[in-house]
Amino acid sequence: MSNNTFPVPKIGTLIGGFYPDVHIDEFFVHKLGLAKEAECLNGLHPSGFAGSDPCNVHEFDLMKVAELCETVSNYFVVSEEFDRESSLGDIYELLKMLHSAPESLCKGDFGEGYVFLVLWICMYSWQEDKEAAGGYIFDVDSDVVWDPSQYMDNRHSFENLLRPVTWLKNNR
Repeated sequence: MSNNTFPVPKIGTLIGGFYPDVHIDEFFVHKLGLAKEAECLNGLHPSGFAGSDPCNVHEFDLMKVAELCETVSNYFVVSEEFDRESSLGDIYELLKMLHSAPESLCKGDFGEGYVFLVLWICMYSWQEDKEAAGGYIFDVDSDVVWDPSQYMDNRHSFENLLRPVTWLKNNR
């Protein structure tokens, strides 16, 4: 289902959520504009790849995309190799966990297609790997993304993205 009424956010729009002091920048808007022509995104929908039509960014909640991009650009590191520890299943579960906190715009509610769009916007690559969880691996440095100390951050009004699961029970 396409959300054609949701415009591409304007440059300078506050992202909010985990990043209340961060604005949409020109690079983000430019990359969204290029998504339709990016062959590697053909068939991409919020739930993943299906078909071969050009990617329609209006199917995605673009404020969630912006928040996820901030996390990836702030905390992920490009690796020189594709590692099975950086599989779609692993990266997706990590992003869902990081963005399940009440402050997040995502609240853990986004499909696997967001991973591909966000990593593409942030200049990461992927390749198919039938043995990897989800069938894809990314050039994400797995040692960095799985280090909990990587996510300590007091700049954005939260202490740590990796919070204990108990907050879910208390904040529903």
